[in-house]
Formats: sequence, C-alpha cells, structure tokens
Amino acid sequence: MDNQKTIKELNKLLEGQYMGIHSYENYLETTINPKLKEELIEIQKIHREHADTIVERIHQLGGTAVNSTGIIGTLTEFAIELSGYPTKTKDIIKGAIKGEHMGLSSLEKFLTNETDPTTEDVIEKMLSKDRTIVDRLRVLLHNNK
Repeated sequence: MDNQKTIKELNKLLEGQYMGIHSYENYLETTINPKLKEELIEIQKIHREHADTIVERIHQLGGTAVNSTGIIGTLTEFAIELSGYPTKTKDIIKGAIKGEHMGLSSLEKFLTNETDPTTEDVIEKMLSKDRTIVDRLRVLLHNNK
C-alpha cells in the first residue's frame, strides 16, 4: 500500500477511534456504577492514546489527520442518541464490547492490506491492547450478572 492509501486507511481508523472515545464519554455520563466508571475512564484513555498514535503516524507519512468521526460516524452517533444510550450496567458493558469488536474488526481488516512495517507494528500493538480491553469488559460483565 502506498503512503497516500495508508494515510487514507489510517484516517478511517482514526475516525473509528474518535467514535469510540465519544461512545465512552456517553457511557460515562449514564453510568452510576463507580467501578464501571473507573474502568470506562481507563479504556477511554487507551482509545485517546490510540488516536494520538494514529495522528502521529499519519504525520510521519506526510499526511493530514482527520479531527472528527466523519459523516458516517456522525450519522451513527445521531442514530444512537435518538435511541438513547443504555443506563443499566450490564447493557453499558455489552454496548462497549460490541463497539470494541467493531474496532477490532477494522484493525484486523487494515492488516489484510500490505503496509509498511512501522504502520503494521503500530496497528498490531493497538490490536493487542484492544483484545485486552474486550477481556476486561467480559470480566466486568461476568461480575455484574
């Protein structure tokens, strides 16, 4: 994949990270469970780090990073806001797990394209962290049945 295509694909991943950050913000606003809130803050922090890493890599490749979720992300967020974010602990965790699976899928799809070793390493590290997030969320879900 040439640099321009890599930048374009990284920007798509970045939009997804922004969607995740916004979703966690909404979950944080609706949860009253202090343990869940603490975990959601930590997970959101990881997604902010992912976003910063992607922005840095885009700049290293000579590109310009997006700074929002994009049109699809905006429409998705709007649809979710219309239906409302969950308020029950179990439903919040399930929503977070679903979102993490979408993010994992996007990262895995990115790696099916041929890319430079540095970018591949960046994405592999994100995948590893995101898989750990899913495991953490599953433990929380199990403990909140």
